[in-house]
Amino acid sequence: MLRRQFLKKFASYVGGALLSCFAMPVRAKSSEPAKKTALVTGKGPGSIAFGSCNHTHLQQPMWSHIQSHRPDLFLWLGDVVYADTDDPAEMARHYRVQRNHPEYQIVSKNMPVLGIWDDHDYGGNNLGRENPIKVQGQQLFLDFLGEPDNSIRRQQQGIYTTYTYGNAEQQVKMFLLDTRYHRQRGGRGRATLLGKDQWRWLEAELKQSTAQVNIIASGSSVLSTQIPGGEEWEDFRWDKKQLFHLIDKYHVKGVLFLTGDRHFAALLKERVSGKTYYEFMCSGLTHYLNRPKAKFLMELFLGKRNCYFGTNFGLLNFDWGGQVAGEQTRRAQVSAQFEVYDKENQKQMDKQFRLVSGDWILS
Repeated sequence: MLRRQFLKKFASYVGGALLSCFAMPVRAKSSEPAKKTALVTGKGPGSIAFGSCNHTHLQQPMWSHIQSHRPDLFLWLGDVVYADTDDPAEMARHYRVQRNHPEYQIVSKNMPVLGIWDDHDYGGNNLGRENPIKVQGQQLFLDFLGEPDNSIRRQQQGIYTTYTYGNAEQQVKMFLLDTRYHRQRGGRGRATLLGKDQWRWLEAELKQSTAQVNIIASGSSVLSTQIPGGEEWEDFRWDKKQLFHLIDKYHVKGVLFLTGDRHFAALLKERVSGKTYYEFMCSGLTHYLNRPKAKFLMELFLGKRNCYFGTNFGLLNFDWGGQVAGEQTRRAQVSAQFEVYDKENQKQMDKQFRLVSGDWILS
C-alpha cells in the first residue's frame, strides 16, 4: 500500500516536471569525414547507435561523437525534429534543415540511418490518429530517411517495418513500431497504440522470427509506470498485455526494447510471466530534463546508476563470441553492452548483459 501511494505521488510530480523541462544548448564540435561503414554479410551488427529528441535550432554536438564510435548503423527513436505543425510545407522545411546539417551529414553519409517518429515530428505534442496531415507527414518522414519510392512503408498506413541483419547464430531482427498513426486516446478499455493492421503485421513478424536477438523500437516507453502528462504503453494496458503475450506465445528470443521521448537516459526493467525484460531509453540529443527534484525522484525510483540527466546518445554493442569445437559444435554465449554518452563523448552509463537460453541476464 505504501509503495502504491509513493508511486502515485512520484508519477504525479515527475509528470509535471516532464511537461515543463527545458533545453540546455551546448557548442558542437567538428569532425573529419570517415569511410562509410557497412554491415558484414552473415554477421549481426557489432554496434547500434541510437537517440531521440532533436531540436533543429539548438546546437547538435552528438553527431561527431557518434561517428567516432564507428557504429554499424544509427537509429532515430522519434522527435527527429520539433515541427509541431499541421502545415506540410513547414514540416518539410524542418526535415530539410536537419538533413542539411553538416554534422548530421557525416553520420547519414557514413552509415545506414533507420528511424521511427514520435509526436513532435509527427505533427504535434501527444498527437495520435486525429492528425490531419498524417498521410503527407508519412511521406515527408520517409523522404527524410531516404526510403525508396517503391518501399512498402510508403504504401501502408503507418511507418512500421522490420530489418534483419546477419544469419544463423548471429542474427538481429529489428521491429520499428509506429505508435502514432493509429494511436487512440489511452486508458479506455482496449484503446490501441498500433491499430489492427499493425497488430496483424507484428504478430506475423514475431511468429516467423528466428533471430537470436529481437529489438523492438518504440516512440513511447514500454516498461515505464504511468506518469500523468507522459506517454507510455501502460496507458494502453490491452496492447501491452498483448505484446508480451505474443512474445511468449512465439518464444521470441533475446528481446530488448529501445525507446526515447523522456529527455533523459535510463535502464528500465520489468518482470512479466517469470521473465525479466529490459528497456534502453536514450533522450535527448539536444536538450534534457533539467529539474533537480525530478532528477532526485527518478534516481530514487530507478536507481542512481540506472539513469543519466544530460544530453545523450546510446550505443548497443554486441559480442557474438565464436563457435567452440568439440565432439559437438556448441553455441558461444552472446553478450550485449548498453552505453550512454554525454555531450563531451564521455561514458555516463555502462550495463553488461548475457544471453542465456534466449533471455537477457544483467551481469
